[in-house]
Amino acid sequence: MNRHYAPASVQQAHDWVDQWPVASGSVELALHQAAGYLLTQSIKAATDIPLQAQCARDGYAVIAADTLGAGDYNPLVLRLTAADKTLGRGQAIQVSAGDPLPEGADAILSLSQAEPRHVMLDVSCSLAAGEGVLGQGEECQQSDILLAAGRRLRPQDLARLAFAGVKSVKVRRKPRVVLILAGHFIHDADGTMLSPLIARDGGELIGIQSATSRQTLDRQLTELDADVILVAGGSGYGHNDFAVQALHDCGEIGLDGVTIHPGGGVVMGRVTDKPVLLLPGSPLSCLCAYDLIAARLLRRMAAKSDPLPYCMQTFTLSRKLVSRIGQLELARMRIDGQFAEPLAVADDRLLSSSVRADGFTLLAENSEGHAEGSEVEVYLYDEYNQS
Repeated sequence: MNRHYAPASVQQAHDWVDQWPVASGSVELALHQAAGYLLTQSIKAATDIPLQAQCARDGYAVIAADTLGAGDYNPLVLRLTAADKTLGRGQAIQVSAGDPLPEGADAILSLSQAEPRHVMLDVSCSLAAGEGVLGQGEECQQSDILLAAGRRLRPQDLARLAFAGVKSVKVRRKPRVVLILAGHFIHDADGTMLSPLIARDGGELIGIQSATSRQTLDRQLTELDADVILVAGGSGYGHNDFAVQALHDCGEIGLDGVTIHPGGGVVMGRVTDKPVLLLPGSPLSCLCAYDLIAARLLRRMAAKSDPLPYCMQTFTLSRKLVSRIGQLELARMRIDGQFAEPLAVADDRLLSSSVRADGFTLLAENSEGHAEGSEVEVYLYDEYNQS
């Protein structure tokens, strides 16, 4: 095939990504496996929770009216009685959180609000009926919707389901990703870097393979069963770069290059009904192309709402930031308090610039940069969007 350097705009690349549908299908998972997944079916409570009134704290079950007027300087005295007795006026029963509320009681004194003396209890606090008590059905009532379909499950959501006796949930499956390392790598930096990024963005990495020839990559592109194939390396114009030719042989090329820097060598295409992204082999370019293109694709297919995974914050530039016209530039930034310092990078292939950086700012294709003292939005490497 004859290649001509004519990269697409960032908007064209995003339009190509946004055509792909959310991954379909569901799986049933145990609760401890389900954090971060989308719930596909609403879950209703099978019973009232709790089934009967419970003690919500450790302390003493009492009749609230018996504590009226009690205070630090005017303690009232109640008589301690056995736990298996019905509580009468002027009595108290020692209880633990989660115990059924003793018959006759309507409030729980905390341990700090009373002082036991043999069979007597000095009470130093007035209570209202219901204090320290979890009423029947207060957490939820039978047939209440505990969680609605479409919710992305958080740890506290799973705790509520467990509290209600739910053992497993049906969730939308994650897009399955195969990563292929194309070419000869002395050390596998790309695979090591991309594996956690794929998991971060909602993908399920089902395999990492290597391809040292076009014939091997041809076979992998046509035989591998996945929702997305990512290929790291082999997307350039050198005589050892065979990934683009393999994609052309097995499927079709949609966009050959994008006006981003670093990472402009990303190539987008398809084989049958699955998207294939060829990422540059240089680790820094691979990272940038992944963040702007591949992450957007995976997050879309995983039904995540934010196309960029990083949280954003506004900072003041500590010095001038210059940009090249015609490319969307990812400028690595170091943060010091409320100031962002552009990193001086003599060679934009250096992965160390992203290691030293706290985040990056995006300079639009028509931007010449920003003056010292101006405000810029920085995407922070260590703070992720979970939605």
